[in-house]
Amino acid sequence: MKKALTIKARLGISMAFLGALLIAIGALGLAGMGHSNDAFLATHSVQMPAAIAVGNAEMYAARERLVFDRAALLAGTSEVAATVERSRMMRGRADAYWKEYMALPQPPEEKRLADVAQEKRLALQGSVDNGIAAIMANDHDAIITHAKAMQVAYNELAIANEALRKFLTEASRQSYEETQRRFLWFRALSLAAVALGLAAAAFAWVSLRRAISRPLEAALGHFEAIAAGDLRREVAITSRDEMGLLLEGLAKMRASLLATVRSALGQRIDRLRDAADRRGQHRSVLAHRTAGVRLAGNRLEHGRAHRNRAPERRKRPAGERTGRERVGNRGQGQFGRDAGRRYHGRNQPQLVEDRGHHHDHRGHRVPDQYSRAQCGGRSGAGGCGFAVVAGEVRSLAQRSSAAPRKSRN
Repeated sequence: MKKALTIKARLGISMAFLGALLIAIGALGLAGMGHSNDAFLATHSVQMPAAIAVGNAEMYAARERLVFDRAALLAGTSEVAATVERSRMMRGRADAYWKEYMALPQPPEEKRLADVAQEKRLALQGSVDNGIAAIMANDHDAIITHAKAMQVAYNELAIANEALRKFLTEASRQSYEETQRRFLWFRALSLAAVALGLAAAAFAWVSLRRAISRPLEAALGHFEAIAAGDLRREVAITSRDEMGLLLEGLAKMRASLLATVRSALGQRIDRLRDAADRRGQHRSVLAHRTAGVRLAGNRLEHGRAHRNRAPERRKRPAGERTGRERVGNRGQGQFGRDAGRRYHGRNQPQLVEDRGHHHDHRGHRVPDQYSRAQCGGRSGAGGCGFAVVAGEVRSLAQRSSAAPRKSRN
């Protein structure tokens, strides 16, 4: 499935995952801060005020009892009324703190303990009221009796308040421990989310680098090879994403270029093969012509040698030659003309005798070595014509023998 995902889809999945992870980390942070704030708020607004209120109520109850003891010592004096009034003021302060405590939210267990403490408070206050009445009546026996009852009621109130304070302390400790557990849980979850985000980012980087960088480097290598004229490297397509489509297009381009080059090379090879065939035909034609020219030269040399063996014929005037010689000269002249037409037909110079000078078929004068002045000593007037034809045949033979070498080069 990984190879079927496109790069756009991988980027979208990576960004969506990292965004969701970022939102989760932010939500965890907000939740953790919210729980911590709630814990601090509960400590500040409930637990601490409750403990303070209970402690102050108990303290002012103890001070009320202490004022009662002083009033009992001052029984029958003028200071008793002020002392009793002070005792009532202490009760009012204790009631105010207890009312503040009772206004705070309380769980069921705490509510039960608070009710027990309230009952003991009321019992203590009743004993104090009875003792103050005995003090105002200056009844020492009643004062002593109510003082003993007050001591019992105060001890019971102290026990109830101690249970309530213990509960409040335990509740505060449990709240702290719960807050710590939540803090540790949120911290571990946040660290795990951060580690997961780092791992996801690293995986996305490696995956995208493998999906983009490596195929891109391979494509650049193929482009450099194609630019250098190397079409032998196969294009490997390992994925079906955008880079795979790019490599697929590169493979098609390479195949098209390879087909074009093969077609051009095939046409070139065909042309070279045709040229080689034509050169072979030319060589055979040139060899055939060279053999014919050599044969004609040999015949001309044989005719010259035959004429040179009859020196007396050159000394005779041209008009006194025998019929056999005239027939031979006519045959040689006809042979020379046939050889000239056969072997000098393709733009080769043909000798034409015009008023004592020799010219080729274009009207150019033949070089002086073939003039009658230099040919005068060669077998008479007919020998000069044979010498010219022999020289041309020899030159043609040399050119014909050099032509195959030029064709091979």
